[in-house]
Amino acid sequence: FNHFARQTARAAGYWPGPRFRFGGNEATRLVRDWSAQGLTGRYSAVGMAADLEAGLAGVQMPVLAINIADDWYAPQRATDHLLAKMPRAAVTRERITPRDLGVKAVKHFGWQKHPAVVAPMISQWVRSAED
Repeated sequence: FNHFARQTARAAGYWPGPRFRFGGNEATRLVRDWSAQGLTGRYSAVGMAADLEAGLAGVQMPVLAINIADDWYAPQRATDHLLAKMPRAAVTRERITPRDLGVKAVKHFGWQKHPAVVAPMISQWVRSAED
């Protein structure tokens, strides 16, 4: 999929996400960055001089990682991969299931439709991280 998305965005001049049911209409550069990360496992951005991998390795602050149980765009394995790049971070993990929200499916952005469940989770974490 990474190669397909990159080539499609290059040919069209943008990524026509709704047509493929993945993302919105996205900039070619963004899709190139997504693709590169998906293919190599390394974070970088076209035109950015900063070493994002070194930046992640240097994170020494609290991090809240929330996984959505049925999110195939960002599965648990992808979260694990990202968090492994921040070995000095104090990580708190949460998981949201469709049942938590009283729905059949949540998917990638579906949690935004249920702020009464997610917002208190984040708020509580922020308060505890400040202590």
